[in-house]
Amino acid sequence: MCVDINLCPDAREVTCSRCYRTFETPDPFVPEPCPECGSRKSTPERCAHCPVVIIPAACARHGAFNAAVQYFEAHQLGLHVDLRDLDAEVYKGFQIISQERQRYVDELRAKQEEEGCSR
Repeated sequence: MCVDINLCPDAREVTCSRCYRTFETPDPFVPEPCPECGSRKSTPERCAHCPVVIIPAACARHGAFNAAVQYFEAHQLGLHVDLRDLDAEVYKGFQIISQERQRYVDELRAKQEEEGCSR
């Protein structure tokens, strides 16, 4: 499993920046001209089995909070989650989850320190 679109050996599609047509190219980082309009400006797309593509599709029916949880878990596993992959609602959920997790870790640490001092 790739952690970054730039390292994915299966990423072969790009989307044209001018006409938005998605097409396959041998090297998405040095794309061929768009077959529709001839432009060489494009954005690499993630491969079909990329977790960052699969997560939103799987979470679409469960809302933004569930998607944020899934992205947070992917991030914790070391997967690269780009802000372009998140809409504003999911990003806000991601922030809240991150803050709450840090608060929980801080509370556990404080409790352990209290227990250590009372012995």
